[in-house]
Amino acid sequence: MTMVRLLYRVKKESKCTLVVGKGALRALPGLIQDRTKCAAAIITDRTVARLCSGKLRKVCDARFSLHLIALNPGERSKKLRNAERCIRILLQHKVDRHGTLVALGGGVVGDLTGFVASVYLRGIDYIQVPTTLLAMVDSGIGGKTGVDFQGVKNVVGTFHQPRAVVCDTAFLRLLPHDELVNGMAEVIKYGLIGSQTLCAQLARSSFSRMPWEKVVQFCVRTKAAMVAQDPLDRKGRRALLNFGHTVGHALESLSRFSLSHGQAIAIGMVAAARLSYQLSGLSQQECEAIETLIAKYELPTRLPPHTDIGQVMKVMQNDKKAEDGDIKWVLLEKIGKARAGVKVPEEAIRETLERMK
Repeated sequence: MTMVRLLYRVKKESKCTLVVGKGALRALPGLIQDRTKCAAAIITDRTVARLCSGKLRKVCDARFSLHLIALNPGERSKKLRNAERCIRILLQHKVDRHGTLVALGGGVVGDLTGFVASVYLRGIDYIQVPTTLLAMVDSGIGGKTGVDFQGVKNVVGTFHQPRAVVCDTAFLRLLPHDELVNGMAEVIKYGLIGSQTLCAQLARSSFSRMPWEKVVQFCVRTKAAMVAQDPLDRKGRRALLNFGHTVGHALESLSRFSLSHGQAIAIGMVAAARLSYQLSGLSQQECEAIETLIAKYELPTRLPPHTDIGQVMKVMQNDKKAEDGDIKWVLLEKIGKARAGVKVPEEAIRETLERMK
């Protein structure tokens, strides 16, 4: 599979270039040079900085003034105080409206960098360079930015499209196995909401035999197409991407992010699949196949021990996608066909979660 270059537009004056494949990082200098007339800054975390920032600097070949901002790794860094810290450093280095931020890392770095780019000087350019499977196939694309606040995930944020997303699949070789597991939840999601073919391929594959370039490119194409149709997540099409996230985000928040995003979304997808069987026509056979597929990639299918169902319900009510206290669900009619905006009775949610203990 060769490197591919794609483009999606969210409006006439806004476009995003996507470069996907092994060696895609080589495209970064040109993407920065096209936009930057002064300084550029890399926002990353300390683990990624140690492993990858040298490679990025070498690719850029000292043609740019690249200021490095390194945060502590993990979801706990996705806070307003770290956004403020980044802004102080940008001011210190006199990064102006012609500057560019580069998000080098996973979803936490990408969300935080996008948020800083959206509010600094009322908005400057940024480029996503995701280094994890999860960020490549999901959070790095689409322009959703945010930070966590008072234990609620992404409750403070903006829509701010990146100028480019550079997904170099060579980074996947550097990932620990747990990070591949974490990203597989979102890969599986793409199959469940829109591709029986991908689900069948995943059922036949394994981590060691996965055609990563092909899989990542499929997911990137799918999300880019949905974003282009519904950039502000208001028309329903993009809402399909939230399959499994209603319960998943609540579990993440309640665990204080000790439960990974992939683990939480996997459990959420099982809950959504069971509700789909009850309410949306999904067959029992397909519901069971979904749980089997999720477990195949070492993701959980049951709630963590001692989960307080009442607390899960309460946090879901505060989800940013709730409307007038009603949670709109994404459910499956069959594998590969989903529908958004489904109102699910509270009692059905409670009973489903109780059975998943």
